[in-house]
Amino acid sequence: MALPQPSTKQVTIPEFAEWIALPEHAELRFELIDGEIRQVPSNPYSSWIVQKILAALVVYLQQHPIGYVTGEAAGYQIGGQVLSPDGAFVTTLPARQGFNTELPKLVIEVISPTDRSADVMLKLRKYGAAGVTAWVVYPEQKTVDVWVPGQPVVSLGLDEALTAPDILPGFSLSVRAVVED
Repeated sequence: MALPQPSTKQVTIPEFAEWIALPEHAELRFELIDGEIRQVPSNPYSSWIVQKILAALVVYLQQHPIGYVTGEAAGYQIGGQVLSPDGAFVTTLPARQGFNTELPKLVIEVISPTDRSADVMLKLRKYGAAGVTAWVVYPEQKTVDVWVPGQPVVSLGLDEALTAPDILPGFSLSVRAVVED
């Protein structure tokens, strides 16, 4: 299946699933946004940053069994899109195959030098429209923006902590622990 041009044909979720299942796409990450297939570049540093957050969440979830975390390989059907956040928190066991149809409660996006600002903003709007909270990590600036639907964006610095009291009661992780090497 050739990659359709957005101006000629919008790709459906089943077509997207078929396309990414091709052997030549096995080692790559893709998202489906507004009917267009977009490759998600890999970045080992971003992966390491999100793993620090996910590790803290796993420890928290061992003591508070309220859900599960997924990494960058998970795809979520969100408002007709298939988005692959760098990390996510869900309240039901993730899909064993295919895309997760349950909306994540929280997603984590780590901004790397290869990310285009317009693409990141588009994804954040999609998350917000679906009612999904997002933590957006800017490793170079050593900040994290917290996007809670219906609220102003809050930018956190090194001496502040990531929390999500309505989603993860009692969870706290310092921004410093996330963004410092």
